[in-house]
Amino acid sequence: MINISILGSYATKNALELKSFGDYYNISSYTGMSSIISIMEKPILYNVDIIEKVTKLNLNCKFLMTELFKPTLDTLINIKPDYIIMDFYGDARYGIIKLDKSFLLNRIDKFQKHEPFKSYNFGETYNYRNNEQLFLKKWKKSFDKFIFFIKSNLPNTRVIINGIKGNNVVEAVDGEIYTVQEHLNIEKINEIWEKLDLYAVKKYNLYYLNYQKKYSLDPNYTNGIGTSIVKFKKEYFLDFNLGLQKIILNDLATYKPKINRENHSNCIKNSTFLQKNYFWTFWDSRFKIINYDNYNAVTIDTSVSDKSKPQIWSNAVEIEPLASKWYTLSFYVKINDLSKLEKEKRIFCIRTFNNMYERKNSECISSIDLSLEGHEIKEGIDYRYIYSFCPRGKYIKVAPFPFISVDGIEYSRIQLEASKSVSEYKVAANEDYKKLKVI
Repeated sequence: MINISILGSYATKNALELKSFGDYYNISSYTGMSSIISIMEKPILYNVDIIEKVTKLNLNCKFLMTELFKPTLDTLINIKPDYIIMDFYGDARYGIIKLDKSFLLNRIDKFQKHEPFKSYNFGETYNYRNNEQLFLKKWKKSFDKFIFFIKSNLPNTRVIINGIKGNNVVEAVDGEIYTVQEHLNIEKINEIWEKLDLYAVKKYNLYYLNYQKKYSLDPNYTNGIGTSIVKFKKEYFLDFNLGLQKIILNDLATYKPKINRENHSNCIKNSTFLQKNYFWTFWDSRFKIINYDNYNAVTIDTSVSDKSKPQIWSNAVEIEPLASKWYTLSFYVKINDLSKLEKEKRIFCIRTFNNMYERKNSECISSIDLSLEGHEIKEGIDYRYIYSFCPRGKYIKVAPFPFISVDGIEYSRIQLEASKSVSEYKVAANEDYKKLKVI
């Protein structure tokens, strides 16, 4: 099975999902509707609970969280795909918009519908309509950084550029031909898209899926906004897959890298709580942070009255949905009075989900409760708890989750690794965040 990560539009994702070829490829991860400029920016600190509350029911939640949290690079390191297939539809169609000191994909219509973005003043836009030359300059610099990242962290992963271009011509079943999205300048979008393709392919000698003809749109997918210009008929899917097969078969004959899919990077953001409660959800007033010299710990203030079970959930970690993929969770726990634990001594929880914004037990694919039963814990002494497992689902979230309010229990240095073995504790990569005051 060939493991493929996608950075691009439905044009690439839908083609890979074609059933005729599904037995050969495994889509390990998918980042859609973004810009390479946004992907290469630092994550932006924001209140996850607010984003989830206002967007969860309208499909914008994942888009907003991806643009702000920017998990793509971490996911690629975690999964270590054989191939990354990219298309630059998001860049060519939308460009970017400035938000504070960072950049996001210029889908301002998706942002301004929700608090706290309604009243926030976004900055300049950079796309084929505005500041085109500055956009191209920023884009090239970001793509250079991306390739450097791949060479440094994923030396055996190959990058393929999907050279498909947008269209607004629809051929109906009865042979009628008509156009959609007439307000868009398709020629200009494709022109800048071609510039991005050629820069990437020529400078870095990347694989290129090039097409000798234009493809008409599928009449069943022409009612959307924007993305409908890349939802083609099945003829394109077949040509895409034939081109991809040629690349992969040639590689199998001439290049057989052994990719070690273990990854000892820490997948948990803000695992020492040095950034307070950022990247942790469901935080309530019972949790408080204790400051130590090199890290912070989180504990529970039992003086705060609340009958619900105290829990805080980590960032969603995108995982490779394979039954044989091992992960190892480790964390330090200190308990000052063991007698206050309940009989089962449950203190931590792991859940897997199909969506990054879920966390409830009723929403999860699997749930694992971790107990201190069988562990030799000494009162007042840090104990490193280690647990290895093979998850199911698309995302993992972990939670310090004592099933009753326990006075004097502390959690710190939480680590999740894509490996069957544990390594020394380390903070997650790129723990240098942009701070956005408005959020």
